[in-house]
Amino acid sequence: MILILTIKMMKFETDKLKKIYQYILKNKFKITFAIFFVWILFIDDYNIIRLFKYNSEVNRLEKQKKYIETKLTEDSEKLFLLKTDNQSLEKFAREEYFMHKPNEEVIVIKEID
Repeated sequence: MILILTIKMMKFETDKLKKIYQYILKNKFKITFAIFFVWILFIDDYNIIRLFKYNSEVNRLEKQKKYIETKLTEDSEKLFLLKTDNQSLEKFAREEYFMHKPNEEVIVIKEID
């Protein structure tokens, strides 16, 4: 009895393996494509997750570059004004470094945020 059951189980397993093998042979291109697709998306060194991270980092760096370029132009304009105009130089020295003439008093008024 046990021998008959084990033979039937072995026959069932071989039939199941045959069906799996036939399915693989019938759909070998689909399976190959699926394996390739999974490899590219998740396993490869330049997978889709890293690609999105790199794109977000590039966008962040481009924004930072744009900010730095605008700040650079503003500062270069201020520097040009300070080098050419004495009144703007005096205003800058008074506002930033609290410099004053010998007979003047400096009163600092701070705004409360």
